[in-house]
Amino acid sequence: MTSKLNILLIALDNTDLSNTLTSISKQTFTNWELFIITFEKTDNISNIIKNKYQIIEINEKTSIFNFLLSFSSSLSGDFITLMANCDINDPKRFEKQISFMNSNNLNICSCLEASMNNNIYEKEALIESNKFIDSDNINSVISASYLPLDLYTFVLRKNFLIDILPYCTHCIFDSEIDLILYFLRFEKISKVPEILYYVQKSRLPHKECLNYCESPRTTNKLAIFNRNKILDNQSYFKEIITSKKNLSTYCIEYDSTIVTILNSVNIGGTESYVINLANRLKKENIQLCILTNECFNKELFVFYDIPIYIFDLKNIDKFKNTLSIIPNIKLIQIHMDKDLYLCPMIKSILNVPIIFTIHGIYYSEKIIQSYSNYLDEIIFVSEYSKKYYSELLEKSYIHKYLVIPNGIEISNDIISKKSFLKKALGIDENSIILIYCSRLSYNKSKLALLFLESFKKVIKKNKNVFAIIAGNGNYALSIKNLCQNINKEFNDNNKVFFLGNKFNILSYYFESDLIIGTGRVAIEAMSLGKPVISFGSNGHVNIVDNSNIETLVDSNFGDHSFNPEKFNDELIINKLTEYINLLINSTENRKKLGLWNKSYIENYLTLDKITNFYLNECKARN
Repeated sequence: MTSKLNILLIALDNTDLSNTLTSISKQTFTNWELFIITFEKTDNISNIIKNKYQIIEINEKTSIFNFLLSFSSSLSGDFITLMANCDINDPKRFEKQISFMNSNNLNICSCLEASMNNNIYEKEALIESNKFIDSDNINSVISASYLPLDLYTFVLRKNFLIDILPYCTHCIFDSEIDLILYFLRFEKISKVPEILYYVQKSRLPHKECLNYCESPRTTNKLAIFNRNKILDNQSYFKEIITSKKNLSTYCIEYDSTIVTILNSVNIGGTESYVINLANRLKKENIQLCILTNECFNKELFVFYDIPIYIFDLKNIDKFKNTLSIIPNIKLIQIHMDKDLYLCPMIKSILNVPIIFTIHGIYYSEKIIQSYSNYLDEIIFVSEYSKKYYSELLEKSYIHKYLVIPNGIEISNDIISKKSFLKKALGIDENSIILIYCSRLSYNKSKLALLFLESFKKVIKKNKNVFAIIAGNGNYALSIKNLCQNINKEFNDNNKVFFLGNKFNILSYYFESDLIIGTGRVAIEAMSLGKPVISFGSNGHVNIVDNSNIETLVDSNFGDHSFNPEKFNDELIINKLTEYINLLINSTENRKKLGLWNKSYIENYLTLDKITNFYLNECKARN
């Protein structure tokens, strides 16, 4: 069946469209339909296009780019392109771009462009833009503050637009660059290496490139895009929108709401804790919503239907207004010490309890001490963290302390049951896969380096063993470089894979043979019936089993205790190597440990305790 193309021509003024329409009518790709988007009726079209067009009149107050995105999803074509009035196409433009997309399995494709006027500056600007053709080069130069893409050269698959539409309903697209940067969240963009589009007036370079500013308070859209490392997380965002789920289209009235405050939202254990808890609380008719200063991955919370409000938390008027529109607030939940300064303001607005959850031993005891009077309960996720802070804080607050270990509840529908991983990595079905997963910043990056040194020892004697490093952070580049060096050292480009952040990381655990990690990584892998080597900030290395589980839970699987004399790099590498070899050489042992791990989680580390705590807190205030 022949593909169909929908052409959206933006004609918001009275410019003569005859040349543009003629270039459309002469296309060698003939199965197209034209939609002319305008503020007023446009004449003299039928003589050129005949019956293959519709005129769509919109209100002048309408955001044209938001309209284009929502309107596109209702069209009948397989592909969609935008055109600006006065621009013209090469006769083979659509044929070549669609063919290029089909040959390379692309969702978006651009092309080279040239200027039709004699302005030297504009001609040179497009010559410069045309130097960047393949997606890797384009991504590289974007990271260096230059955006060599013109929205009107794009051809897009309609299915891609349908996938992203539910995730951008609250986005405001004021200009072409807003849409380009939003598309780049999910897709690399390549160009057909031919000039197929001719512009009357060049839109390049974008003003965001000319006024690029990286200051902390910058409003430059491209700088913010780069600061959030969006290009490093393209596959993560793409996994979200392609993980098929029926997103909520109606509002549920919950009996109670818990407001969670997070200074910033990223990808890590605290965020996983909040999401897992929010999903469970919904079953008790309790909604959890998030207030934050910044969140680079809003799509994650749209996917899980968790309301998130992003604004300057220090702005008391915005804070009051936001709380006023959230129904049935029963309590406030805080997870970071840097958010405790908000306690006095919260108490001045709402007479509800404030619960502070401590996820590690990296919090400032001075800050906690300063605001303890405002806290109704302090939850520790490990016995060790409670002991650690009990020795530092005033004893008068000890009655507020409660230990509730990390629990987990996994929905089976978010785990891929199809075998995909080994095929995707291009390795043999009989291979053994190890995964190390963590946020690659601060001390966790050192653990990743030690794991890789251990892995080098393992693969000298085990050719069928492969490793995955999952995660991102400030030290990701150095970890990635080491992965590449290992592959070079062993003359195998497919020995260790650096994957960055993964949305569906549980599916990766599910198809792997051994997981190395700490905290939530450990309990997630255990809940899937996988053997786990606990390897945390305390430098201890342990195969998780019934002989050490209580000690490991008390330290959040090695993350919440630290013994400097034990942190010996060589000792750790040797211990890791020993335990990895022990497990990869015994399928039966791995299976036995995995089954025991799954059983332990189901019996002792569910979300029942934390859910009952919040359920009782909410009921007490009904």
